[in-house]
Amino acid sequence: MTSIDLTEQRRMEEQLRQAQRLEAAGQLTGGIAHDFHNLLTVVMGNLDMLRRAKPDHAPRLIDNAINAVEHWRKLTSQLLAFSRRQPLKPGVVDLKDFVGGMGDMLAQSLRGDITLEIDFSEDLWPVEVDPAQLQAVLINLAANARDAMPKGGKFTIGIRNTMSYNDGPAEFVSIEVGDTGIGIPPEALQKVFEPFFTTKPVGVGQCWAWPRFMV
Repeated sequence: MTSIDLTEQRRMEEQLRQAQRLEAAGQLTGGIAHDFHNLLTVVMGNLDMLRRAKPDHAPRLIDNAINAVEHWRKLTSQLLAFSRRQPLKPGVVDLKDFVGGMGDMLAQSLRGDITLEIDFSEDLWPVEVDPAQLQAVLINLAANARDAMPKGGKFTIGIRNTMSYNDGPAEFVSIEVGDTGIGIPPEALQKVFEPFFTTKPVGVGQCWAWPRFMV
């Protein structure tokens, strides 16, 4: 009868699991910091314009800053809910009103040399989605598109009703987001949907046009 001492193997496996947990925590922290940075950019941009704005433009700029802070508050609440393992509760959203009302916030995430275009199809179906998460996704996509277009360009959002037949007929509303930036590097295509995946070095922006997703 032969016996094998697995102590060293188990120790190495535990070290690997610990390293993976630390890496995941670091990626999560980086993703949260990215969200907060983008919201802070919106707030600071509106406050900076407020100093030079005409009196009749001031209320809109103040509302934009308040909306970003409110989203900041919701994001913090979500983080607390996640840490306590509390389920999030999506609600029914009219995307035409919701995304249409984000125009100023999205513009603040871009630059003056980038054109924002939002196209809605007629008679959009209502969707069930977490509004704060959707807002964070669109703001982050706009900020990433900005980094992908250092010489300016166009950032587009198209929203339309869509039928899927993968597992039988199902109704969706698709949100198609694109830009005229540098495109997705071939080596990154297989990783774009990995949680917290990024090609951005510290302090350097780099991103690409983003694929379609459905809600």
